[in-house]
Amino acid sequence: MKRNIVIFLIVLLLFIAIALVGYLIFVLQDRMGIARRGDTESEVSSSRVDS
Repeated sequence: MKRNIVIFLIVLLLFIAIALVGYLIFVLQDRMGIARRGDTESEVSSSRVDS
């Protein structure tokens, strides 16, 4: 019985760890995308002002 509980806890902790890593990757990708979008918008607006 105790062996089943230990296996369950290990699997649960691994699942939580993988979910957290995936969420962190998603957040970092999203922030980098916003930074890229912000750069392109500023480049477009500055080129409109010049012409």
